[in-house]
This record gives sequence, C-alpha cells and structure tokens, in this order.
Amino acid sequence: MLLREVLNELEKVPRHVDQPQAIQMEQDMLNKEAVGDAAERSFVGKHQEDPSLITEVKKLINPPSTLPYNLKKPTNLHYSQHGQSELADTLFLKGKKNGVFVEIGGYEGESLSNSLYFEKTLGWTGLLVEPDPILWEYLISKQRKCYAIHAGVAFNERASVSTTRYVQGRRIAEAGKEVKGKPVINVFPLYTLLKALNFTVVDFFSLDVESDEMKILQTIPWDKIKFRLIVMEKNHATISLSKIIEFMEVRGYTFLGVKNLDAWFGLRELLKENMNLDEYLKQFYTDGKKTTNMIIPF
Repeated sequence: MLLREVLNELEKVPRHVDQPQAIQMEQDMLNKEAVGDAAERSFVGKHQEDPSLITEVKKLINPPSTLPYNLKKPTNLHYSQHGQSELADTLFLKGKKNGVFVEIGGYEGESLSNSLYFEKTLGWTGLLVEPDPILWEYLISKQRKCYAIHAGVAFNERASVSTTRYVQGRRIAEAGKEVKGKPVINVFPLYTLLKALNFTVVDFFSLDVESDEMKILQTIPWDKIKFRLIVMEKNHATISLSKIIEFMEVRGYTFLGVKNLDAWFGLRELLKENMNLDEYLKQFYTDGKKTTNMIIPF
C-alpha cells in the first residue's frame, strides 16, 4: 500500500474520531505493510543477545567522523534544552574526562543535545540513536566524534522493523519536511546496540523517547550493563514517577531528584567515584525523613 493510498483510507475515518485514534489507525495500516519488508531483513525476530544480530548491527553503526565539526553554533559550550549537560557535569560527573555516553533520541546531533558537550569538551565517545530519517541526515552532517545509528529502540528483547510516520512518539516529518514513500525503520533492543560496541559501562545515559522510556528500561539485562548516571524525561511518562523510582531502586539505582522535565538516577558504586553521594542526598532529608519533592537545586 502506497502512502497516498493510506492517506486516502484515512480520509474515510469518521470526523468524530479524535487525533490519537486516527494516528493509531494510520500506524496499524502502515505496520501491516512492514511484514513484506521485514522478510527481507534476516535479523527480524532475533533475540537481543543473538551473536548474529549483534554482528549485523555492528555493520549498521556509523563510526566517529574524522572530519571537522559542522555545527551551527560551534562556540557554544552546552547544547541541552534545559541545561542537562551542565547539571550532569557540575553536580554529578565533576568534569570526568574520556567517558562514554548513550543518547537515545539524538535528534539532529546539535540542538537539544545532552551529549555534545561531553564529546566536544571532555573527550568522550558514545552512541547516538535516531530513528527519524530527516533528522538522521542532519545528525550525520554534524560530523560528530561518536558512533551513531539510524534506528529505533525496541520495546521488547527482539529486533524488528517499523513502517510508520510515527516512531517513538515523534512524527517522522517533524523537522518540517514531508517524507516521500514508505520509510522502513530498523528497530533494535538497546542491549544489542551496547553489545555491538562492547559498552559494559555507560557514564551518561540520556533517554528521551516521549513517554516510552519505561518500555525500553524493562528490556535491559541490568546484571550485564552499568550506567553511572541516567537522565530520562518523565513529563510524558505513562506511569507515575514513584513507580519509575521503585523500578530503578530495585535494580540498584539511587534516585537523585527531578529537574524540569527529567528524573535523574545514579549507580552508587560508580557515582561515588565522582562525588560525595551521601552528602548530596542529605539535603533531601528533614529530621531523618526523605522529602517527597526532590527538586535538584541547580
């Protein structure tokens, strides 16, 4: 089914159907067409730890660029939307050099980037993951000095494809241009991506997929990968912050507080190498009881 045919079908949707329903109907129609495309991809359905899947993913990851940066604002120090990189560096990572980051939702590689500061200023490497085909073209044009892959991140432990104009809650044409035809997006489990790069410790994990963060976190084999510091958007989360905190604490991660749209977590055994974690957490206790509203003072 061509995209034009899909849109023609959408015109038949009764006017009383609200936008989310229409979007879901569009997704359903397009995803049916993914079956044929999926058959052409031998990795579809493979488990995240399947060696053949990991080998295939290695081939799809772009290596760090050896060319000079191509940034719109090359003199900027920080690029985050709400100061996330400055907060992470100042409060938690304390100028750590030569670390490793993973940014899910790499956007266009410069604007809103939580990782560019660490790469450009502190010599970090890492991985950018971006499913949007238009944003991906912008991203690779920035000549980032890290690995990058044009893919979505799976909500389960198996590889798949998605044929849709909506990926991880964002419209593919978000950048202001229409995508012609039927884009097919590879979708891989996060652990497969990390395994392909031999990342066993990630110093800064930035997760922003517009409400689906928990679905990705639930796929991670937490005994096989460690994250020093995690920031995830909570604003659009489909479950409560208290449930997210409970999930993370069971896996050994300390809740560090919230700032703007984000919730922050750290792995004590790693974070204590950079900061006095106990001293930091004292500010959130009154008469021996933790305050319910942990707003990071930054």
